[in-house]
Amino acid sequence: MMFDSVEAALHMQGHGFYVWMAYAVTWITIGGLIILPLRRKSALLKGIAQRAKIEDQQKVKNKATDKPKQPR
Repeated sequence: MMFDSVEAALHMQGHGFYVWMAYAVTWITIGGLIILPLRRKSALLKGIAQRAKIEDQQKVKNKATDKPKQPR
């Protein structure tokens, strides 16, 4: 569709508001579908790293408190 000016293209014979809002909703939705899983993945990996660090610290602590076995 050809328009005489940028204003005519934005207005789209009275339908411009609805068309541009549809584009905005679409891009916001697509952006959310990309960004939210990435944020969740990052949070999940941080949680896993924290748990692993805590488990490693507990293993070291348990090894330090273990009594050496007496030879018979």
